[in-house]
Amino acid sequence: MKDAILEVNRSAKKEYISKMLTSVFLRLTYLIIPYFYSYSVQAITKGNYNRAYFLAGLLFIFTVAYYISCIINDYFFEKLYRKIYNGLTKICLQYTEKNSIYSLSRIPLGEYNSIMTDDLNVVADYYANAPMAIARIFDFIIVFVYFFMSSFFVGMLAVTISIAVLVYLYFGNRKVNIINNQDKATHSQRLGVLQEYFFGMKEVKGFRLFNTVHKRIEKNYDRYLNWHTKYGLWKVIITNTALGAVEIIKVCILFYGFYLSTKGKIELAVILLVYSYFDRMISNYTGLLDFNDRLQNAKVSKNRMLKLEEFSHDVKIRENDKIINKGVVDFEDVLYGNRKDPILNHFSCHIPSHSITVVTGKTGAGKTGIVDLLLRLNRQHEGTITIDKIDITEYAEELYFESVAAVRKNPTFFHMSIRDNLTLIEPDFEKIINVCKELGVHDEIMKLTDGYDTVISESAANINNDLKYMLSIARVILKNPQVLLFDETLSAFPKEVDLKLIDYFKRTKGKHNVVLISKEKHVLEEADQVIYMEKGENIASGKHETLLLKSPKYKKYFEEL
Repeated sequence: MKDAILEVNRSAKKEYISKMLTSVFLRLTYLIIPYFYSYSVQAITKGNYNRAYFLAGLLFIFTVAYYISCIINDYFFEKLYRKIYNGLTKICLQYTEKNSIYSLSRIPLGEYNSIMTDDLNVVADYYANAPMAIARIFDFIIVFVYFFMSSFFVGMLAVTISIAVLVYLYFGNRKVNIINNQDKATHSQRLGVLQEYFFGMKEVKGFRLFNTVHKRIEKNYDRYLNWHTKYGLWKVIITNTALGAVEIIKVCILFYGFYLSTKGKIELAVILLVYSYFDRMISNYTGLLDFNDRLQNAKVSKNRMLKLEEFSHDVKIRENDKIINKGVVDFEDVLYGNRKDPILNHFSCHIPSHSITVVTGKTGAGKTGIVDLLLRLNRQHEGTITIDKIDITEYAEELYFESVAAVRKNPTFFHMSIRDNLTLIEPDFEKIINVCKELGVHDEIMKLTDGYDTVISESAANINNDLKYMLSIARVILKNPQVLLFDETLSAFPKEVDLKLIDYFKRTKGKHNVVLISKEKHVLEEADQVIYMEKGENIASGKHETLLLKSPKYKKYFEEL
């Protein structure tokens, strides 16, 4: 991920240059303004009014230029921030996709949300502010040079206090960084508990768990607020101690300037300018403190982002232009899941092309593992999985998923209209209507108030389950893959709907290879092949009628359904 982040920064070279130039101009203008002010005041005290007016005019011009450059600088900041934020988002999404479902389950949802929102913002903000931090360093150099030109003592004092402050900040911020890590961690835990509360509202209400859950939420909030308060206090203490020390030195310098002035060794303009530049130096300290704070936050955020990389795997896929033609599926001695209690235990099977194969077995038999592996959501420990005699990892990803698709137990829809959800798969709306009519779902859609323009809510709670599952089937059929996978989808329908769907699959199986996970008797009876599983193993496979005669285990299982 570090190389990917570096590449994002390289791609923003143009934006970095623009931001750097405007930042340097802004800081130079900021330094020039007090020069014209100080020497115009001195000109007034000496009665040189023409010079005073001239310098005041330049002061006006540079003040206007400063505020215009502030606007331009902010514009380039937003451009740079946007470029980096989009690049980082793309990286995190890519690493999310590289994770298996099992790997993603090891990252709490609250933490993932925090990474994809808060942490991306923190890191992008840090990089976008880097040009201004560099410009502030140039600002420091110019101020120090002027201090030495005005008085060696003032210059040495400024350098000494700067080194002392930087050392103090370095060690102080190490402490702040440790607290910040805890603050971020408890923030993610707080989000996770809130999401559990929201998504588990049915259980909370059903079991009357309000008091227990509220106490858990309050406990997490208290832990977060304790660390957040500690972080804020330490940050304020370290910042104000450093700035306070510089302010005291500034007042001492002012007294020293008055002393030199009484001796005739320094002009009023120089005293004003030194005093003003100390203000600028404090402003730079504040800016660099703020940037250092961003740096520490960015370190924490990047470490959290690295979790996506830590659990991801780069599968060595030999990209080629091979496509799936027949859709013949073979599992050979596949071990998948926890090695001590595997989902698939040295599982083998053959699924011929243009057929309807039903994989069945009791709950926990490992049926869904077949779907997960064929969708390349996870990886097996041992064994091979091939389609048309080619290992599934050898197919180019884009071509593979054009040929393999699934309807899951709990289908997910996007928060948009039925029309928009389906046109994501097939832009031709006429084809969508024809498929929906073939599946017998068109009339149900048209009964809705807005028909195909009905917006599906995030949880799809505003449409009934039958319609939801039929839409998920329509979506897969519109994709027209060679291998169709159904993960216990038919159990959601009445028998007559199941039989209609089976009839549809029989009529179209010349185009598809259909694999159904099901425990419905009428579905097993209609299959071209049944694979019966127990504890991740293929116990028996063949025609339903044949298995009833030759496999006592299958016969007993079928009779108990």
